[in-house]
Parts: sequence; structure tokens; C-alpha cells
Amino acid sequence: MLLLTSFFTLFNSLLILSGAGKHTKGNYYLSFVFFLLGILGLTSPTVLNSINPSIGIYLFPSSLPINLLIGPFLYFYFRFVIIKIPFKFSSDYKHLLIFAALIINMAPFYFFSLQAKIKIYEDLLVDMMSPMNIKLLFTSLADMYLIIHVVTLIYLILCLVLLLRNKSTLEKNLKADGFKIINQWLMWLYVNFTFLFFLNIIVAIRAFYSGYLPETYYFHVVALVLLTLNIKLFQYPAILYGIKLGTSNQQSKITLVHQNQKKYHFDEEFRDRFRLILHELTESKELFQDNFIAQSMAEKLGISSNLLSRFLKEVHHINFAQLVSKTRVQIFIDSTKSTDFKKFSINGLIKTYGFKSIKQFKIDIEKYAGEDYATFIAKMKNNG
Repeated sequence: MLLLTSFFTLFNSLLILSGAGKHTKGNYYLSFVFFLLGILGLTSPTVLNSINPSIGIYLFPSSLPINLLIGPFLYFYFRFVIIKIPFKFSSDYKHLLIFAALIINMAPFYFFSLQAKIKIYEDLLVDMMSPMNIKLLFTSLADMYLIIHVVTLIYLILCLVLLLRNKSTLEKNLKADGFKIINQWLMWLYVNFTFLFFLNIIVAIRAFYSGYLPETYYFHVVALVLLTLNIKLFQYPAILYGIKLGTSNQQSKITLVHQNQKKYHFDEEFRDRFRLILHELTESKELFQDNFIAQSMAEKLGISSNLLSRFLKEVHHINFAQLVSKTRVQIFIDSTKSTDFKKFSINGLIKTYGFKSIKQFKIDIEKYAGEDYATFIAKMKNNG
């Protein structure tokens, strides 16, 4: 069971990684955690019994130090989800120092001959306690095994403290249902990992210092915890994988986990600047050019195009395309004289104001001038 669960965990690590993207950057950390968890499962004696020695020697005890990364990367995941701080080697290297020390500690073993490593592995399959007394650079293998699990528990405590201290920040940045779902997920991770590694420490202490070998049911319990953790993943498809599963009702609920948009205060000074820029764009006829886009206006205002779109939506209740069409109609009304209809064809006249076709011009006139097209043109022709 543990072998299948370990492979399932490795599969899920790839699935989580495949869903990593703009809104799920935390997946990179979580994917690595599940990968390490899968490798940890493969190094248990019950699983190693079914692995060929030529492969098994690369899993145990060779891969043992990388299990120390489970704690730090779980912490990086919590930190990113809660307060959006990504991993930076320049400041986070300290979290990897113990891992580096354990790699150095394993140096004597890494220099063992291949035959010696195979012998150690084969002895493990007969007596799981036999390799634990291997002397490494600083500690024995048994001590290193305990260090890894104790350090992981310490990082789990840091994860819980981080969540509790910043719960209000997380709640503020998420919609109500989103906060509830993410908070439940993080607590679920914390409880499961804490139980799993605390259980490993208890069993290791009994085995190393009391001589009691782990009972068979222990490995079944570990497999069950790991399987439950993997299954739980699929209850959070939008958060973890960036995909939506299920009915449309479920999908609409899942979208509630997305972050609330920040609210900006568009003061009167900004509104005056917007009106001035809009006036300059119409005076220079830049607004009438085919290649005029939202980014161009945003740059003149010194803001992003997204913030411009939000301003137009919140203050003017229109989008950028509607702003352009509405402004062109208003300028056409204010600037066109009845004599212009005698000098130019209607098609040529409207193109000077940026309208591409009569059809589009008719739609915009009826929408923004509030009059039937024929009535509007007749009225314009009769104006002095």
C-alpha cells in the first residue's frame, strides 16, 4: 500500500507543478514538498523490500538529507500563500544551511564503494536497524534521521505561527469563502504533516534507543495518512492546479477564493489630470488614430492600463473602447458644421474623427447621441 501511495504522491507532485502559473505560484513549493514526501515513502523498509538493490541504494540512505527540505519548503509555501513573499536565495539561504551540513555529514557514505553500499542496503532488508549505526562525519545515521524529523516539526511550528499571526492579513486579501477554504487547507496541511512527522519521531526513538522495531501497522498508518493527504488535494482544484472541475455552480463558488481587488482612491487631482489628458488627445487628434490604445493613454497618466480600466469602470462606468467611441461622437457633434456635409461625403467626414465605417458610426450615434441616425444627420445638416 505504501509503495502505491508513494507513487501516487509523486504523480500528484507533477500534477501540482503542471498547475503552477500566475495565480498559483505557490504550487512550485508545494510540488517540491510532495515530491520529497513521495521519495520519503519510497525509502521505508516495506517499500525497499520490493525494489532492486541496484536502484534502492540511490534511495536509502543516499537520499536521506533531501528530506530535511520538506520543512523549509512547506514554510516557503505557507509564507507565499499568506503574505506573498517568494523564495529569495539572498535572504533565505539560512533555511538551507542545515541541509548543506547534512550533505557534508553524509560525505563518508558517498565515498563508500558501490559494493559496500549494496551490502548496507541488503543488510537493511534483513534488519532495518543495521545501517543506523553507520558513522558519518558528525553523527551516526540514526541521529541524522532524528535531526531531519525534529527540524521538520520546528518548521511546522513556524508555519502555524505564521498563519496565526497573519490571519487578519490573509482574510483581508481574500473574499470570505476564499479565506475559509484556504485557511482550512493550510490547517489541514499543518495537522497532517505534524501528525506524520511526530509519529516518525516516536517510532524512531523507540527503535534507536529502546530496540523496539516498528510494528507492521505503523507503515499502514503512514500510508493511510499520506493517501488521505493526496486525496484531499482534489477538493481544492482551483487553488492548487489552476483548473476548474465540476458543475458551473461549483465553479462559481471556487472563484470566490480569488483575491479581492485592491480599492484605489481616485482623488479630484487625478480626475482633473484625466480630463486634461483627454482634452489634449482630442485636440491633437491622437484619439482619432486607429492605433490608439489604452496603454498609450495610461502612459500619459503615469499609471498602468489595468488601473486606467478600473478608473473608467468605477468612475465613468464604461470601458476604454466605449470612452473612445463616446468622445469621438461628442467631438463630432461639437466640431461638425452643416457646410461640412457639402464639402465631404459622409464616409470621408466620419473617418476624420476615427470612425472606420458607416455601420459603426450609426451604432455609436444611436448609443451616445441618443437619437435615430437619420434624425441626427438631418439635424446636423440644418445646424448653422
